[in-house]
Amino acid sequence: MPKTKAHANPWVATLSSKQLAYRNAILGRIHCVARELGFVGSNKDLLDMQVQIATGGTSLSELNSFDKLKAVLHQLDKVLGSKRKQQTKAAADGGNVIHLPNPAQRALADELLRKLTPHLGLRNPQAYLEGVSQKACGKPVDRLNRSEFGQILEALKKILARF
Repeated sequence: MPKTKAHANPWVATLSSKQLAYRNAILGRIHCVARELGFVGSNKDLLDMQVQIATGGTSLSELNSFDKLKAVLHQLDKVLGSKRKQQTKAAADGGNVIHLPNPAQRALADELLRKLTPHLGLRNPQAYLEGVSQKACGKPVDRLNRSEFGQILEALKKILARF
């Protein structure tokens, strides 16, 4: 009788050879998707976080049913699908091309800030613009694209309309 390797998870010891092969196939797919997502090495805790989201368990080794393994695989596939959608959208938008705000938008922002300065008592209008940018888009002004800068302009217009 061949010796079987003791496993930390008692459920694994009860599996037949076909079930064990099936479990290993699912684990292999999980690890392939995790590697594609970058959830390996120092980022392995991200994989454990996905395991916890999908099953409530803390790691793959403690999962004790095929349904839980499949749930983890499904969760990772969702994350991977989302990542691929973002990459496809970025490619459709022209790759990594950033459309910066045009000079007319910059001029309008300066004009709106000039009008807001007396109402708000601004000492540094550019710092105020930076704060609005951080609050609205979560980025500094110099990192905004044309669309995001348009959102900032709309916010400044609404603020000015209150006065």
